[in-house]
Amino acid sequence: MSYKVIIQFPRIEGLSPINTYLHPGLWAIGDNELNGKMGNNNNFSVLEIITNHLVFHGFTNHLWLGKKILQTYKLAENLSYRKGISVNVKETNEEYSVEQLIRINDEPVLLYPGHILTNADLSKMMEFHTASDSLVTILVSKGVQYRVGLAKIDTKTGKIIEFREKPYDEKRSIYTGIVMLKKGWRPLLNSFLKEDWEPDTESRILRFHGYRSSIDLFIEYLIAHSSVNAFIMDGSKHKGKALDPWWINLSQLETWRKLDPKEIFKKMRHIIEF
Repeated sequence: MSYKVIIQFPRIEGLSPINTYLHPGLWAIGDNELNGKMGNNNNFSVLEIITNHLVFHGFTNHLWLGKKILQTYKLAENLSYRKGISVNVKETNEEYSVEQLIRINDEPVLLYPGHILTNADLSKMMEFHTASDSLVTILVSKGVQYRVGLAKIDTKTGKIIEFREKPYDEKRSIYTGIVMLKKGWRPLLNSFLKEDWEPDTESRILRFHGYRSSIDLFIEYLIAHSSVNAFIMDGSKHKGKALDPWWINLSQLETWRKLDPKEIFKKMRHIIEF
């Protein structure tokens, strides 16, 4: 089964005001000391890293969809030529990512948020999804690393009886925003937009430090109205050995300030040498 990759860049308040001038997909990560092979230098754009990862796993039909996406056209043209794949760019007038999906045919698709980098084994995820009976498969990362300390409080006395500083919970999983849909998803999208979609209620969208994709609300609808599987992330293979599974959300300026290019390329070394 062939999947078309749909890369979108949802409304991201956490990247303002820089994203007003330069599309987030063109923001570069690099280190001159590295000898990368993805471009002519060692500054690789977000979209270039994502595309190389997708091509590594056999995804060759790409569509970059959204508002102000035409700024990325030259890069798409360059990647199409260099990689021998199809990378198309489609500008839309729709404000939210879920609304933009009406531009897509009812066919097997991989929805990929453009602010996510990961070394996930997407080939394995596609095999899992294709073999399942579910219409939808979401990619999840096993384990949650809390950014804050967690306190357990005695409700009767109000006293703290347990405290853990930034604990790690291996029993929970995090949804990465990456989704696979089989043919047949469009009727559910149409129903969601007609029945449940409330674009004016921004409190449903802009949460978690000013960011939450409208696609997430569609996934909640699908879980309630269809069969949805979760695929636990495995790392891609590098020289026959699986990398430790890794992903990062680049939707906040603070995350960009703390980026370590060497560490990222270490996590993504399967495509640096691809």
